[in-house]
Amino acid sequence: MKVVVSVPGRYHGFDLARELERLGALERLITSYPNFQAKKFGIDPESVTSLLPCELYKRTLEGIAKQRAAAFEPSINALFERLAALALPNELDVFVGWAGFSLRALKRARAKGALGVIECGSGGHIEFQEELMREECELHGVEPKSRPSSIVRRELAEYQEADAIAVTSTFALQTFVKRGFSAEKLIVNPLGVDLTGFTPAEEPPDKFRILFVGPVSLRRGTHYLLKAFDELKLPGSELVLIGPVEPEFEPFRERYSRPNVYFLGSKPHAELPKYYRRASVFVQPSIQEGAAAAMFEAMACGLPLILTPNTGGRALIEEGQNGYVVPIRDTKALRSRLEELYALGDKIVPMGRHNAEIVAEGYTWRDYGRRAKSAYLERLSRPGSGGVVLRSRRPGLEDSMRGKQWNATEPDTDPDTDSKEQPDIAG
Repeated sequence: MKVVVSVPGRYHGFDLARELERLGALERLITSYPNFQAKKFGIDPESVTSLLPCELYKRTLEGIAKQRAAAFEPSINALFERLAALALPNELDVFVGWAGFSLRALKRARAKGALGVIECGSGGHIEFQEELMREECELHGVEPKSRPSSIVRRELAEYQEADAIAVTSTFALQTFVKRGFSAEKLIVNPLGVDLTGFTPAEEPPDKFRILFVGPVSLRRGTHYLLKAFDELKLPGSELVLIGPVEPEFEPFRERYSRPNVYFLGSKPHAELPKYYRRASVFVQPSIQEGAAAAMFEAMACGLPLILTPNTGGRALIEEGQNGYVVPIRDTKALRSRLEELYALGDKIVPMGRHNAEIVAEGYTWRDYGRRAKSAYLERLSRPGSGGVVLRSRRPGLEDSMRGKQWNATEPDTDPDTDSKEQPDIAG
């Protein structure tokens, strides 16, 4: 089997390519990053086609335009799309292209007889993402940053053209089902984590420390976490936020600025384990997301989780055993769970250790790569047949997590219903 992976930048495309290469299935990685960046991730540079002009063009426009960079997004996407299509090798069995950047290459690959897969690693169907974020911005009087209509149309065309759409959670899958797609067209493959770098701490943290990792934004629901923490006023506690603060979030940062709230900005990925190990609990209060890699990293480092269903992590949680799921926009529920964990003190350590075991038994990058290869082989061996929902290697894990198997017809939650929760508006 010869698989071509096409990804602008890196995302988890480098992880997919590395694991496919390890399994002898990678034909080519097409990326806007230079070859040496792929080598850093364990990918043979000879297997890489670098479309470096795309990356230089993107960064030049972003450097010049700054606040208006989004206006150039269609031209940036179009350049990568054209060059990626030209870079396709003559022989391939599977084309895996990143959503929004792959229509031409997808059509060309399918014309060559290859299986066409669109990788949709964000929070599901693009129209669902747009609707949910418009709703969130309206709640807070923020001007929505909608994607240009040309980008939305192009991604919708990719969905229709593809033989399969790969997503990272059953929550994301359901956003497609709600818009008329058969679940059989979807491949669900949760992300992984590198266990050589992300390991539990040897000792409990010196204080109750709540950790958030990712863009500090309305999309990630960080404002609800800040409000919940501010209302709790837990003695000796800290809230640490790692990630870039998006411009529309600045008023919230100013409003909730406190001596025990730390906005640390972006950190190199290699430094993240030390922050996880110093934390007591990891919170991902996202309004819209696919399945954050940070969620799996936190688990590997032995942290209990508090998530919303919209993170795609519901299937990972055994309520009260390794964490909790709270509704989106529900500051009261978030506050209650944080207070509960705070009261437990060091007794929450076994909850996090349980998460480390779950990750080790089914959610490494090697597991992710094996699941991806199995899905492609399944599709190739049964053209036109139903999709594949991929499972962990841990026997009975899905049953123990939810009392039933994690599959395409039993969603994490109903996206439409969940997005309409009565909000406890931050601020």
